[in-house]
Amino acid sequence: MAEPEDLIVELAHRGVVAAERLWLRYHPGADAACQRLAGLRPHVELLAAALSSEPVGVRPADPPAPASWAARLADRRPRHLRPAAAAAGTDGTDIYLPRTPPEALLRTGLAPAAIYRLLVAEQVARRERGTALLAPGDPASPERLLYELAEAVASEGWLARVLPGLAADIGRARRAALADRPAL
Repeated sequence: MAEPEDLIVELAHRGVVAAERLWLRYHPGADAACQRLAGLRPHVELLAAALSSEPVGVRPADPPAPASWAARLADRRPRHLRPAAAAAGTDGTDIYLPRTPPEALLRTGLAPAAIYRLLVAEQVARRERGTALLAPGDPASPERLLYELAEAVASEGWLARVLPGLAADIGRARRAALADRPAL
């Protein structure tokens, strides 16, 4: 049986969602708001629940904190590999998605709803595979980078088997990522 505090939190959540939908219905900029995570969140949560074997929370991802001048000076990574905006990810329990669709994926011509569908499916695949829980320690180590690369390929394979309809969107996203890479 649910605790009274859980019921109060659930009631407050439903009230906020209802107020948000009412506001979006009559707000002049509702179309722009519906192309953000806040407007698409119920659909994203439903897809995550349908794909996952356990309950999953969908939360907004925050952009990385700005680096100090000393950190920028000491950072030896190429500029295109430094995180500049919020990225989709998972901690093994919850899924974190950017508040607005990534610019690189918007240039592919995909609708914001299709972009979020692709992002949530990818993160559910990583969550189901246990990617975050099995990752090696240091995020900047070569082992971790190779592990993440192998997991990305394995997650895309999982998606191609479970959701074959996303294969075209995955291909478009991959081509957009390759186009954003600098030339050799």
